[in-house]
Amino acid sequence: MRVDNVFLSASGSHKLLNAADLSGAAAGRTLDLQLSDTWSKVILFVKYTYGAATAVTTTVTVSPDGTNYFALQSGAIISGTRTLSDFVDSKTTGAANQSYSMEYDVRGLRNIKFVFEGSGAPTAVDVVDVYAVVAVGY
Repeated sequence: MRVDNVFLSASGSHKLLNAADLSGAAAGRTLDLQLSDTWSKVILFVKYTYGAATAVTTTVTVSPDGTNYFALQSGAIISGTRTLSDFVDSKTTGAANQSYSMEYDVRGLRNIKFVFEGSGAPTAVDVVDVYAVVAVGY
């Protein structure tokens, strides 16, 4: 496996979202990554600054063509029936700053989009910085 740090912001930083306000408009807390067909995983690193949110949620959608996006699904099997739900990552804040990572399989995808949001009653103090790297050959 090889890990590449290939994503840069417009200013040339590896920080792709900088102090994104979790209570603000979705456009300011959305990260849409264009992928290469040789990449197998995207790994996000999130630094959260606590304000009032009870959790940081991340909704993930994927695109096989760069135009049409589909919600990732998680499934639960009960009595032989698999029930699908839109996949959402949720990290409890614990009323404190948090640093964590998330990993996603991106084989066969053209884009992956992440929308970050604060749960509870987030304020403009609830912000995330997000960095991303990719793994090849995993």
